[in-house]
Amino acid sequence: MRYLVAVLLLLSGFACRRPTTQTPPQARLIVRFLDRDAVLDLAAAPAEGNWHLMNAGLWEPLDVRWKPGAGPLRIGAAVVGRTAPD
Repeated sequence: MRYLVAVLLLLSGFACRRPTTQTPPQARLIVRFLDRDAVLDLAAAPAEGNWHLMNAGLWEPLDVRWKPGAGPLRIGAAVVGRTAPD
């Protein structure tokens, strides 16, 4: 019983950490699947070039179209012709 209390106290100490500051995302990629959308916030602005998506173990090209957003944020969108994975 003592060990359980000691473990719970130790775990609660880790749960009460100070929040860290996060930098705002530099880019947001929206992948539109047939049934729902996936939104990915990217910490760094993406490099120009080709994007790929793994579908059933195979890499497929992904056509991403980028446009400027509010402030320094860039927004990209791509459409995938299948349902979203869980």
